[in-house]
Amino acid sequence: MAQKPQKLLKKKKRWFSIVAPTEFKEQFLGETSAFDEGSLVGRKIGVNLMSLIGDPKKQNSKLVFKITSVKDSKAQTEIIAYEMLQAFVRRLNRKEANKTDDSFVCETKDNIKVVFKPVLVTNNKTSNLVLTSLRLKTREFITENVKDVTYMDVINNVISSNIQKSLRIVLKKIYPLAVCELKEVSRL
Repeated sequence: MAQKPQKLLKKKKRWFSIVAPTEFKEQFLGETSAFDEGSLVGRKIGVNLMSLIGDPKKQNSKLVFKITSVKDSKAQTEIIAYEMLQAFVRRLNRKEANKTDDSFVCETKDNIKVVFKPVLVTNNKTSNLVLTSLRLKTREFITENVKDVTYMDVINNVISSNIQKSLRIVLKKIYPLAVCELKEVSRL
């Protein structure tokens, strides 16, 4: 005799609000749907920085948030990365200039490893020796500044462009730069 098929259990998806961390006054970032709260933890969401802080000058960058916990249908997040938009990074190239990229890891005061990816564009064509010394000075400067502050202080300094402005002043002594930006700052 044939057995009756078991009844299929249908689960319904629920909507959850995603909110920013307390540094951004728990602003509403968006919504997502899921079957249960546990499946949300670990999801990532990218948000344009201009919409978060209301500064049109920051429209070329975004923050990446990761959901850490869910309470009362609200997903709590933490910042895991700051990124420049790829279209903006491509526009930084100049015809009669050199562009140099780098990538290195630094450790903050609270023992969090952070990947920095600076982009430097010179005013004119330069030798490889000058470009190498610019990269080495960049690594040295950022490593020295990051080891004495927490991860959130690093992110706040990058968002407010304090690190970029200070770096430009230091590198100007080696060679004048047209662009001195951080393409990406992400947590390992």
